[in-house]
Amino acid sequence: KAERVAAAEVFDDCRAVVLYLTASWCPPCRKFSPQLAAAVRDTSVKVVMLSADRSEDEFKAYLAQYPEFFAVQYTSEARQALQRMMGASMMPTAHVYNADTGAI
Repeated sequence: KAERVAAAEVFDDCRAVVLYLTASWCPPCRKFSPQLAAAVRDTSVKVVMLSADRSEDEFKAYLAQYPEFFAVQYTSEARQALQRMMGASMMPTAHVYNADTGAI
């Protein structure tokens, strides 16, 4: 079961943050997500999943497959704002940010 954690707790020791736009219904996303999860496992890189799933249940089921990922709540306006900020026209899309400087 997913639990809420404070952002400061999550990002305290990380070197990079990946904003990851994905969806369970997207075949390229289903192929890339396990690769991304394996790449960040046991590193100081944190992945924040921004779901484009069609329902909160789809989102929760997809996120449950990847304990390496954190996520913005499905119902949060911040999720939609971050998706707009990324300006992604396709999925999957991953933007990597330096955790210290915010540089992309």
